[in-house]
Amino acid sequence: MNQFPTSQNVLPTSGQTGAPQHDDIFDIFNLFGVLWRSKWLILFFVVLFGAAGWFYANKVATSLYTSTTRLAFQVRSQQVVDVESVLSGVSTEQPAINTELGVIRSRRVIGLLVDELELTEDVEFNGLGKAPLFSKFGIRNMITEWFTGEEVTPTRPDEETLRLRTTLNVQRKIQVRPIRNTYLFEILVTTQNRRKSALLADTLANLYINDQVTVKFEATRHAVNWLTEQIADLEQQIDAIEDQIETLRTTTDLVSPEAAEVLNLRAKGIQNRLTSERAALDAKKEHLEALVALSQKGDPAAITEGLDDPITARLSQRDLSDPSTAQAIVNRLQTLTEKARNDVQRIESQVEALEESSNRLSQQVANQTESLNALNRLQRDREATNVLHETFLVRLKETSIQIGLQQPDSRVLSEAAPGTPVAPRRLRIQVGMAFLGFAIGAAIALLREIRHTGFRNAKSLERKTGISVIGQVPKIPISRRDGLLQYFTERPTSAAAEAIRNLRTSLLLSNIDNPPKVIMSTSSVPGEGKTTQAICLAQNLRGLGKSVLLVEGDIRRRTLAKYFNTAPKGSLLRVLNSEITLQDAVEKDPETGINVLMSERSNANAADIFSSQRFQQFLENARQTFDFVIIDTPPVLIVPDARIIGRQVDTTIYSVKWDATGEEQVREGLNQLLSVDCNISGLVLSQIDAAGMKSYGYGNQYGAYSSYGKSYYDA
Repeated sequence: MNQFPTSQNVLPTSGQTGAPQHDDIFDIFNLFGVLWRSKWLILFFVVLFGAAGWFYANKVATSLYTSTTRLAFQVRSQQVVDVESVLSGVSTEQPAINTELGVIRSRRVIGLLVDELELTEDVEFNGLGKAPLFSKFGIRNMITEWFTGEEVTPTRPDEETLRLRTTLNVQRKIQVRPIRNTYLFEILVTTQNRRKSALLADTLANLYINDQVTVKFEATRHAVNWLTEQIADLEQQIDAIEDQIETLRTTTDLVSPEAAEVLNLRAKGIQNRLTSERAALDAKKEHLEALVALSQKGDPAAITEGLDDPITARLSQRDLSDPSTAQAIVNRLQTLTEKARNDVQRIESQVEALEESSNRLSQQVANQTESLNALNRLQRDREATNVLHETFLVRLKETSIQIGLQQPDSRVLSEAAPGTPVAPRRLRIQVGMAFLGFAIGAAIALLREIRHTGFRNAKSLERKTGISVIGQVPKIPISRRDGLLQYFTERPTSAAAEAIRNLRTSLLLSNIDNPPKVIMSTSSVPGEGKTTQAICLAQNLRGLGKSVLLVEGDIRRRTLAKYFNTAPKGSLLRVLNSEITLQDAVEKDPETGINVLMSERSNANAADIFSSQRFQQFLENARQTFDFVIIDTPPVLIVPDARIIGRQVDTTIYSVKWDATGEEQVREGLNQLLSVDCNISGLVLSQIDAAGMKSYGYGNQYGAYSSYGKSYYDA
């Protein structure tokens, strides 16, 4: 739709309206009002969901019961110094306690519970029972059975898979929780049977305690077996070492360490003698070489000078030229040379003998030393093995006496009583579902309220359109249209009659100097009470002693005849076609004195009829003949008749049905009238429900519909 030129002849859009007024502020009281008006809808959802919750809690949901067994840890200190640590309790450290809690829910211990109670045959745990109706498998089975017509029965797997499945299902039913600031803990088991829950809780506690003893017994027995094996190995090692010692003693000439030391001293003495003899031999060899050198010279003088011999020294005092003396010196040299040669040979023989003795003794010392060292090593190995053997033997005896003396690390303080109900929480489910129903009902009511675009009070209508509301007409309690005039005649002081009087007053006072004479009554869509208001306004104006002409401008529907019991003499079309005069065509109602000009079916287009010069002349003639002319026209948004007629009348009253006609419909209809410069005196909020006004919180704000107006108006 095109934009119109000024705000004087076009309505503001919804985004251009002013600040929200008090009656549109969505405060807490409005919220309660919306909920109260939809109380039956909300109650329906509350009852529906509450009944569904009751049905689920009592007929569908499986009852579950929880039993609790309380146990206590037998704690000990962290430091372990003796055999008593094997018999004492668990560590007080939190990780150790948490580990024990995890052991209880371990698959191994739960598996012992499954085997002990033969839970693989229990349909609650083995997965061979019928799936719950509203579970994933239950819905799938129901669909399968519906399509196939055969009951779905689970297939039994192999025993290992069945035991594993049962163990996992039982594990999900068990909880273990510690009690803060104590060494107490609880085993909680939840099943579908009171006594089964207690049986599982107590059995699991006993199995855990027995498992502690079994684990300790197995550990002790393993330690005994290991120590026994180690002792046997050590004994074999000791026997082997002793055999080696005996073999060493029999195969070698072992002497005592003291004898070996004496033999070593002898070897050292011979070595010393050998050294001195070798030095003497060297000296003798040098002396022999010197004598040989003197013999080669043959000079007695040189011989006597080179020899350190007393006999030669005496001979040198003789005459060396004497041949006998020279010969004697040479003979003495030869004697000394021979003696020196003999001494060398003798010493060499001694050195050879000493070397042989030294080598023999050195070999003996080396052999004895090696044998003694080997013996010492074997003896040390035997001693060390003996010590280790004795240590293991002591540990074996200490550990052996512990077999059968093991004590568990925990004990049962309180056995489980028959399970208490934990699910379903019937009251909680029913209350929760009822609250959900309330929330859904309230959400629907609020959504309906948010999406509602009708008008419930005059202020809202005025603010949204920018046009004054000159009348508020209640819903008239009649069952037939022909009873409308009778109602106003018999109840002249009713709220509806007073509303029409207020409308009349507002209309006439809209222009005191030049009151409107030709009035058009229209609306946005059919069913908004425009015809009723036109008739009532005509009756009210006639009550002032004025001559009133009521013209049926809706030549398509022609509903005006249903309100009057008289047959029409003529019609609007016949007057326009000059087939009959206006005075002859008008039918005067004998009860109210209203002059009525009805319409008849025509093949001509209604818009063309009302746009004709003949219709303008008709209006001018009616204006001159009657004090007031009221034209009932079709709805603005249906056909263009009202826009055509609206340009030729003095004013227009625009009817808006209470709590029904949408804002966009009203805005569009008014904009169409304003676009052709129609003069609109005001709006009429029609067919108001007084009880509805009160329920929406407006009962005390609008005179005739408030609790204060009851004493002024008839029903």
